[in-house]
Amino acid sequence: MPIIDISVKTLDTLIGKKVDSATIQEALFRFGMEIDSVKGDTLKIEITPDRVDMMTPEGIARALRAYLGIQPGIPPYAIKKSNAVVYVNSNLKGIREYSACALVKNLKWTHTMIKETMSAHGKIDQTYGRKRKKIGLGVYPLDNIAFPVRYYGEKQDKIRFVPLGSTAPMTAEEIKKKHPKGKENADITKGWELFPIFKDKKGKIMSLIPFINSR
Repeated sequence: MPIIDISVKTLDTLIGKKVDSATIQEALFRFGMEIDSVKGDTLKIEITPDRVDMMTPEGIARALRAYLGIQPGIPPYAIKKSNAVVYVNSNLKGIREYSACALVKNLKWTHTMIKETMSAHGKIDQTYGRKRKKIGLGVYPLDNIAFPVRYYGEKQDKIRFVPLGSTAPMTAEEIKKKHPKGKENADITKGWELFPIFKDKKGKIMSLIPFINSR
């Protein structure tokens, strides 16, 4: 079962009140989960595979709020259409032909929240995503994107950008051979003639699937 790291401070903020560790542990046990370990402000929580909704701090806090009677039921979420468009090209058929995207606004992210979100994405990629063979998750700062965005397949010799964790542009081939995420996931792309990328209106590559986002 996946283990996720959560800051106690973040969890208290999301729940809306300070809850002692014994109460959290008892509640998680009833959910079929447990605290694997505690290190400083960080809880390592073992999540049962059928509760993908609890692989994030927000998901765990939502379940605890309901269980503790702080906010019973499903919270209302305001969802509406946007004018932002992502075009999915048919040349990805048989490779990674689907994409689901959403704009999430009015978030005040801390460094800890970003770290926890990336950790949760990694766990989902590894479990439900079958080590990125089936799905991949990504987050992008909205202010840096010019819509519409295109999601399409490109030949690897035409792909060049600065990947996350690097300071210099790299080709798709260089990412596969030199970047940690490229080397880790290179086997997924065996036989691919086209590589899925997200590119915005200004021609900036946002992500190379299934490897890495741009810097």
